[in-house]
Amino acid sequence: LTLDIAKAYPEEAHVKTWQRSITLNRGKNVEISEKYQLKKFIEPFTLNFLTPLIPVVEKAGKIKLQNMEKPDVSAYLLYNAKLFTPSIEKIEITDGRMSRSWGNALQRVVLKSKEKALHGQFKITIVKK
Repeated sequence: LTLDIAKAYPEEAHVKTWQRSITLNRGKNVEISEKYQLKKFIEPFTLNFLTPLIPVVEKAGKIKLQNMEKPDVSAYLLYNAKLFTPSIEKIEITDGRMSRSWGNALQRVVLKSKEKALHGQFKITIVKK
């Protein structure tokens, strides 16, 4: 799946193009490739990943997504540590219908860009343990 998501951003973000490709390599991994061009640099961008799993930064560039109920069912989110700084936020779920499916909280993995570039490309990989 490949699409240009530039129009998803407001004009004041100064995004000229932002091409996102998502590739499922069946039985192996999911690759998210991004290539962007900005009209003007305003501030670092962030990538957000929501998960019901528990994220643990194992080392720069590698976040383990742990299934606490089934420890053998885990995954890794791999990223270029030279390009991004990770953080993790807990998001409480207060909607009763959502909590029946997702539990009381989700985790947001935030990757914040380090570069002040007007253009670039990178790849995020999610691989099953």
